[in-house]
Amino acid sequence: MTGTRGQTRREYVLPDLGAISAAQVVVDPNEAQKLAPVSSAGRPAAERTATMKELDKLCEKLHAEWVKAGKPGEFAKSPLSNIHVPLDQVDGLKFLIRKSAEFGDHGVQFGNSGVKDKSGRVVVSFRVPDKRPRKPKTAATSAPAA
Repeated sequence: MTGTRGQTRREYVLPDLGAISAAQVVVDPNEAQKLAPVSSAGRPAAERTATMKELDKLCEKLHAEWVKAGKPGEFAKSPLSNIHVPLDQVDGLKFLIRKSAEFGDHGVQFGNSGVKDKSGRVVVSFRVPDKRPRKPKTAATSAPAA
């Protein structure tokens, strides 16, 4: 698929972990306020799926183990999780993991995703450290280049 500026847009194939549904609900805008709280984006907040709730628990557990281990800076010394998925589902899984870590206000770092197990599935290794602090914009960095 091509975007408006000619760039190729990446299509994600989400992993089927047993709880992902593609159901879409059409709601009258007047009724939406009664059904769910409105997020900062101005639309009703959706209920998190069972898969996302499981990933939320996993990210919280990995973050707690990372803190308990003394917040190691090296990837190899950190508590890791390995998830085995088919090659076409790697990008979708990473997308879900990033969203889950963001939901818990944590960061996420991935290892080498090119490693395959004996059955040919890709091993996605990741850790969940603290979120990196953002550097505040200064006048020199936010001003357009002349």
